[in-house]
Amino acid sequence: MSISLRPGCFRALLGENGAGKSTLVKCIMGTYRPDSGLVRVGDSAVELKNPRHAHALGIGMVYQHFTLVENMSVVENMILARGHVPAVINWKKERDELEAFMDKMPFRVDPKATVRNLSAGEKQKVEILKQLYLKRKVIILDERLRCS
Repeated sequence: MSISLRPGCFRALLGENGAGKSTLVKCIMGTYRPDSGLVRVGDSAVELKNPRHAHALGIGMVYQHFTLVENMSVVENMILARGHVPAVINWKKERDELEAFMDKMPFRVDPKATVRNLSAGEKQKVEILKQLYLKRKVIILDERLRCS
């Protein structure tokens, strides 16, 4: 069996409980090591060592349980999600850039909002927006996600 994930395309992975869907996704993200098979990114087979390695290759995951810091703002969470966080942050510039990014998206969440004050649907949107903001080429969404 194989699955091809290309930028701009949508795929659904369906199966019974225990069929291995979550295990496959965790192998694609580098959380688990596969017993067999391989992951190709472009023309190259890669051995994903961990989720950071997957992120560096443009693969992102929106998990069922949020990975946001509740006491931080949306913009702070976006910056925290980067691979490298600068020692000094120009907050006005970061908010302006995030506003410009949000203006191009099909939905938005107030970048100044504190995450703990957002509804579950808004938090899910932030998780999806975070992957788009980080320029992931492939975004895997947990099967139980419910977006409003």
